[in-house]
Amino acid sequence: MIVAENQRRTHTRARRVRRTVDATLVVLKARLAVLDDDIDGPITARTLMAEPPERGHLDRCRLAALVGVAPVNRASRRWRGRRTIAGSRTTVRPCLYMATLVAVRFNPVLKTRHQRLTARSCPKKLALIACLRRLLTILDAIVRTQTPWQDA
Repeated sequence: MIVAENQRRTHTRARRVRRTVDATLVVLKARLAVLDDDIDGPITARTLMAEPPERGHLDRCRLAALVGVAPVNRASRRWRGRRTIAGSRTTVRPCLYMATLVAVRFNPVLKTRHQRLTARSCPKKLALIACLRRLLTILDAIVRTQTPWQDA
């Protein structure tokens, strides 16, 4: 929208319209700054702290099912032997997915797990979901024991 308003401003000759467009640009830029602050890293931590209130009280299988990353068998005549993830807390799964994308690059535990899975010819997205489940288990253990992350 900012780009569109800038284009509109360059093609306008009337002062009144230009002032209106300038006012709109100020509002849009202020809203963009607020959104940029919200998108920062703490949004993942806030989402993980707010959304699953059961954290620290469930085993890893139930927690994965609660977040929606547990493999569900959807066998039918056409789909045999394929499992999918779906449902449950739809706000938590995207945050964890993005956090896992970063973690498999920089966290040594998840990086080695991801490399080991992909070396065994596991599909990349499946390996990423496996790492996501491991990250979820690690985060749940951190909440349960109330101790910070420690490198091995």
